[in-house]
Amino acid sequence: MHVHFFACALSHWRSKPATLGGMHEGSASFPDLPGWRFSVKETSSGVYLVEGRHVDGHSVSCTGVETELHALIREAVENARALAKKPDAQKP
Repeated sequence: MHVHFFACALSHWRSKPATLGGMHEGSASFPDLPGWRFSVKETSSGVYLVEGRHVDGHSVSCTGVETELHALIREAVENARALAKKPDAQKP
């Protein structure tokens, strides 16, 4: 994992510019995970859902509090990478 990737992950959120307690709700894609799109939503006060969806229908998600948001993003991305490596997740 690239440290810079996670340090800058929140700065890449786009599409929904709503500010939530200093954080931004929205979505982003990253060049090292083609076909994946990640989103962050505040589901209740201070609780966030990070979801990753691939164009083929696979998905990953993590839920936690605002102070864990960087770790939630990291976990969702790592789960997406692991899923992409599984033989049944690859296209023929």
